[in-house]
Amino acid sequence: MVIAIAKYFGWPLDQLDVVTAFLYGIMKELVFCAVPEGVDLDGDFDCLELVKAIYGLKQASRVWNETFDEFVCYIGFQVSAFDPCLYIKVSWDSKKQSSVSLSTSEAEYIALSLAIQEGKWIHRLLCEILAAANETGPELMIREDNQSCIKMTKNPVYHGRAKHIDIKYHHIRDEVKRGEVKLEYCETSVMLADIMTKALAGPRHTDLTVALGIHGTSH
Repeated sequence: MVIAIAKYFGWPLDQLDVVTAFLYGIMKELVFCAVPEGVDLDGDFDCLELVKAIYGLKQASRVWNETFDEFVCYIGFQVSAFDPCLYIKVSWDSKKQSSVSLSTSEAEYIALSLAIQEGKWIHRLLCEILAAANETGPELMIREDNQSCIKMTKNPVYHGRAKHIDIKYHHIRDEVKRGEVKLEYCETSVMLADIMTKALAGPRHTDLTVALGIHGTSH
């Protein structure tokens, strides 16, 4: 997603690889190792103190992560609040710093809840990235092809159909009421996700791949 955002806004992209990355981590624990065969040392040593983390130790990944985190934060990056693997360069004059279903509608309702949870995480991450670049984040729009499911989230009259559903899924109503999520009906005929869930005829499959921007490697 980050690469797609960078491509859309024309941001420069650089890829780097830290050679022997694990050797840059400083050990905090007291660890000793036997003298490797073939190593000649002045003096009689039974063991050596390990100063740097080496690949294969359970501490290696954690120690390297701590070293990397300390460095990138020192040069002005901040770790994302929504993804600990993402670091964002913050401009300090920026305004923004830092079941078993009893019906099809029930199945759609539960799936909608999970989609909103995932969508909110992606939305917050996207807004954080764009805010760092002084861009405005988009609103969170979820498209649903089941009208009964949408009515269950907006109309109290439909509460009777959903009251047996686990309460953890009913956060949808609060999200919609507060305006944090907008639900929009999407006709099945224009539902791009059909290519992921259904066996489609050739022409329909081709239309959806074109709409999604997917093409063969030969093009």
